[in-house]
Amino acid sequence: MACLQHPDRDQPVYLMAHHTIGRRQGAVDTRITSAEISGIHAAIQWTGSHWNIRDLSRNGTWVNGQQLVPAKNYPLQQGDQIAFGRVGNPLWIVENLDAPENLLIDLQSGEAQPLEQYHLLPDERDPLASLHFSPVTGQWLYELTGNSNGSENATAIKHGERIDCGLHSWQLFIADNQGATKELSLQQL
Repeated sequence: MACLQHPDRDQPVYLMAHHTIGRRQGAVDTRITSAEISGIHAAIQWTGSHWNIRDLSRNGTWVNGQQLVPAKNYPLQQGDQIAFGRVGNPLWIVENLDAPENLLIDLQSGEAQPLEQYHLLPDERDPLASLHFSPVTGQWLYELTGNSNGSENATAIKHGERIDCGLHSWQLFIADNQGATKELSLQQL
């Protein structure tokens, strides 16, 4: 559950496997609206063993007060302090560097729980609905329990969408936003 914490936000920002930060609405995973922030300012990426940060901006990115060389990868450490745009801008703190994972984020408490392939909502004791991954369609499906029509009445849920069930609400967070790159053999090149 890799995440960053910002002093102006109550909840942490959970990191996708390839996470972008910047000003351009709809083009980045975490938006910072300050004028000195580039459209796509920086990227944080899971390598399979650790997290790297890369500056992609005009005005710079700093880790622990040191400006990053643009387009060069730097490994992140827990507790690192990141500033975007100016060294004096509010700091984002690296709180967790675990591998990326899919989550259900409780919208009231902000608590995140790992998402299993099949999840009962609001809980296993009193299920009203299920959220499950369909390998056939490659989608997460939300479906009321006790529905005799099978998956015909299931609703596809995408990353970032809100799920309401009973008195509870969650946000679906899908960490793997790209899927793995297929490696070609030398004969295929």
